[in-house]
Amino acid sequence: YFLYTGQLASDIPGNVPNRMAPGTAIGISLTGLSLLALYYRPVRKFIPVHLIALLMALTGLLTILGYIYKVRAFHGVFTYIPMAVLTAFCFLLFSLAFLFREPDSPVMREFTTVYSGSNTSRLLLSAAIIIPATFGLLRLYSHWNNMVNTEFGVAVLVLSIIVAFLILIWVNTFRLNRKDLLREKTEKQVIHLGHLVEQTSDAIFSTDTAFVIKSWNKAAEV
Repeated sequence: YFLYTGQLASDIPGNVPNRMAPGTAIGISLTGLSLLALYYRPVRKFIPVHLIALLMALTGLLTILGYIYKVRAFHGVFTYIPMAVLTAFCFLLFSLAFLFREPDSPVMREFTTVYSGSNTSRLLLSAAIIIPATFGLLRLYSHWNNMVNTEFGVAVLVLSIIVAFLILIWVNTFRLNRKDLLREKTEKQVIHLGHLVEQTSDAIFSTDTAFVIKSWNKAAEV
């Protein structure tokens, strides 16, 4: 910019100055900060690069939603040339790469394990992005075609999001309850089997892979 100030000032495509959009500048700055903080580890377990990557993801996601919703700041005459949608996707992918670089970190571990909480969080996280974005697009479509007025459209939008999340909550509750019932049934079977082992008159013991005895019943003590 400092070397070619005159050429950049005269190069104005579409009556828009040839300047970097603020969103693009913010995304590039956050990418640089993420690289600088990539190996920084404070005393506490929190990793700063995750917060920076999250801000980068929100920046990219805001631009993508702006293109989907045809925001004038992205498509009309504005102060700067808007961020390209492919650039926004790149920032989003960069942020995901920084976030999942260390899946066992305190922040990402809650989303990457095989436990029920992680499975539920991954589903809810996807729904929290897709459902509002989809219903928002449907709301704008009805507005563009003058199908409903503003007040009724907003009421239907909010109600649709509430119903969608209620269904999602019910489905997750059903899945978690099924797993809890199966675990409870398995625990009862193990307890029942333990009682049978203790009551039998035959000597029963268990060993590990090195054939070291780890447990035995009362009959094996005689």
